[in-house]
Amino acid sequence: MREEPDAPAAASGTGRRRGRPRHQAATREGIATAALEVARSHGYERLTMAAVARRLGVAPSALYNHVTGKADLLALLQDEVMGEVEVDGLRAAVAGEVPVREAVRDWAHSYRRVFAGHTPLIPMIATLPIAGAEQTQRMYDAVAAALGAAGVAETEVLPRIIALESFI
Repeated sequence: MREEPDAPAAASGTGRRRGRPRHQAATREGIATAALEVARSHGYERLTMAAVARRLGVAPSALYNHVTGKADLLALLQDEVMGEVEVDGLRAAVAGEVPVREAVRDWAHSYRRVFAGHTPLIPMIATLPIAGAEQTQRMYDAVAAALGAAGVAETEVLPRIIALESFI
């Protein structure tokens, strides 16, 4: 079914016309961005599937085509927040352009700055797996590569990252 240009607005109050939209109204990336906007403007305690759906202008059921529930929504949110952590210095350290110590220090400061604005999220995501969280994985890969470039044995990389995060 195509959306008709002169179709009346849906009674749901979303402002969308009836029928299938021409463009996908909700995507995983859009849901993550909307969740972050809801959390920033209304707080994490008000972060619900319904609030995210309202922000996107879709019915809550539309979100379930992309996320399985609140835990999956939090995983998307974690990834969105982790994407704000600065890793360019770590990449520069791996390339030998800056000292690793300086790059790790700058990463730690960025990590702390980002999560200082999202402290309620920390206990919610502390035990979430990072599988499927691309930005989170890239961030950890950059830290691991920088530590490896500094001569840290592969078996010691993860314990050092965990230690750094607990200090941050």
